[in-house]
Amino acid sequence: MKRFIFTLSIVTLISSTLFSQKIEDVGAGVIDFLLRNPKTANKMNSTETVALDIIGDLLKTESERKHQLEYANAGRNQITINSNDGRQAQFVKNEQGKIFLLVDGVVYPIAQELVNEASGIRNPSIQGYSILNQVNTSEIENWINQPEIVRYKETYYVSAGGEYINQIISNTGTPIEYIGNENYIKLPKRFRGNTVKLPAGKKLTIGKAYYKNSVCNPITFKWARDLDGSGDMSFDEFKQIKKSFYDNENFIIAIFYSTDKFAEGKLLIEIYDYYTGNLIKQDIRNAQKNHRGIEYLNISSNELSIGNYTINAKLVDNSSQSLASNNSNFEIIQGNSYTREISNLEKSIRENTSASTPKGIFFYNSWEDLNKNNKYDYNEFTGLNKPAYNLKKEVLKIGINFPNKSGEIIIQSWTLDGKLLGTTTNSYQRISGHWAGVGGDPYSSMDFIDMIQLSGKGEYKISVTFVEGGTYEQNLVIIE
Repeated sequence: MKRFIFTLSIVTLISSTLFSQKIEDVGAGVIDFLLRNPKTANKMNSTETVALDIIGDLLKTESERKHQLEYANAGRNQITINSNDGRQAQFVKNEQGKIFLLVDGVVYPIAQELVNEASGIRNPSIQGYSILNQVNTSEIENWINQPEIVRYKETYYVSAGGEYINQIISNTGTPIEYIGNENYIKLPKRFRGNTVKLPAGKKLTIGKAYYKNSVCNPITFKWARDLDGSGDMSFDEFKQIKKSFYDNENFIIAIFYSTDKFAEGKLLIEIYDYYTGNLIKQDIRNAQKNHRGIEYLNISSNELSIGNYTINAKLVDNSSQSLASNNSNFEIIQGNSYTREISNLEKSIRENTSASTPKGIFFYNSWEDLNKNNKYDYNEFTGLNKPAYNLKKEVLKIGINFPNKSGEIIIQSWTLDGKLLGTTTNSYQRISGHWAGVGGDPYSSMDFIDMIQLSGKGEYKISVTFVEGGTYEQNLVIIE
């Protein structure tokens, strides 16, 4: 019993010592620890525990934060610390919940395992288990090649004046093999050559069929092509079918489904966080009746954070009643510079730029596609890079275009004397989307440009830091 009490006393002493410290007292150690990109922290070490506390605090909303530690600056998606050796560092959270450390204009990713530890999320790879099974290709091939159908028969009476067999085929939409007499016996040869009409009023039996409502297991893959030129996609034309993808690569989800002759509704495609059950992404597609089809959902590089996910595909009728569903799992793992791909979204933005599109960080009032070429041409911008802007009388928009750079960016606004105002992260650079001024509410998102509007008249600096490397700056003057 004495030994137990002694151990408990030590733990209590360490904890109370830790939370009595200010962040500046251990700031240098926190930065040095994280620059090593560790995947776990020693909770008996005060410096490493402080690093976990800062990361955990950043993952919460502003209203949830306890602010147990004395930060130099805390915002919606960044926390700044000033270390006792004179360095300043920003902990930045991006749109997918990734955490980066930004020191002297260089971005240092923080391992997802450490982020999970800070947030209390159990990490599957650390615990030694996986949610993934091998892709059941035979089940998917069977679904594609052997559709479930319901067969039935209908009565058909030949119209006045008689009909050739081709007219009946056209009227019923039924091949000749499924057209018979009233007992469903094959028609005599003379009626099957389109030279002799079937007599008026003759009773025929038409063989019909419709698909069952069904959804196949969703598959995740890299690419597919109609390699044989048949106009249809066969299973062997889907390539790199797997359940594990890097966080910085693009991939595709395919949903195979069929509907019966009565069902007309929607196909709901949902992606859930496997651990929490939170809905991450949803898409809705139209589903016509008596149809077999494939729907695709593109997942872009850096769209999903590292973790495990469940895809659920559900067929519903127009009253939202579930008709069929199926689900499968996949995982996103940590990528590196060799696995990085330009996201599908960034590719689409790049397609809209031209050789004359302004480069770097630039400011403007508006843009109109005057020549209708769907390109951001230089002469289509108004108020481009003016000496100063008046946010009470005009709209200020900020464009970012570095043709030789790609990937995630961190955008920050500063006063000229180095005070950080706001931080915004984007998965890719964009020409439009960030703006302030007339008609805007700077309190709605409080991003980097909103913080300038709230600060009012003055001289500022906008910086853009690429996670892949490189920081760029541009000064901005606000006169009102």
